[in-house]
Amino acid sequence: MNGNTKTIKIEERTFFIKKMNAKSSLKLAKTILAKSLPAFSIFLEERKTKQVETIKENELFLAIQNCLDTLEDKDLDKVIDTSLQHCSEILPAGTAAVLNADGSYGVVGVDTDVLLTLRLVVEVLVFNYEGFFDVSLWRSKFSPVVDMLQQNVKM
Repeated sequence: MNGNTKTIKIEERTFFIKKMNAKSSLKLAKTILAKSLPAFSIFLEERKTKQVETIKENELFLAIQNCLDTLEDKDLDKVIDTSLQHCSEILPAGTAAVLNADGSYGVVGVDTDVLLTLRLVVEVLVFNYEGFFDVSLWRSKFSPVVDMLQQNVKM
């Protein structure tokens, strides 16, 4: 494998994740950041005013829910579809795209499994954007969120 691909196991299934091209990646980042960052900013400000050192798991889920609430359905569809189009399941006969370009599912069961879909979307987003936040000038804006998730939340 090179740095543009990654293999992950979810339960008994193996998936192949690939990097997005730069144009798709930037468009998706714009959608996510422009719509959801204000909700996380409000969450962080409330945390500062309460002078809370650590957060509870349910508080994090509420912040994520607020971020998702700020995304319109078409934006959420774009995030999910773009993410799922960048992963495939490794099957005995070869790889099968999780979501085809025409919007049809190429893998059995993903369309009805909410947790699997969420996990795949998160894995694709993390894989595609992990370096973006580390080397970007935007890091200073997002570091409180990243640091909080890495240090204070035990899931």
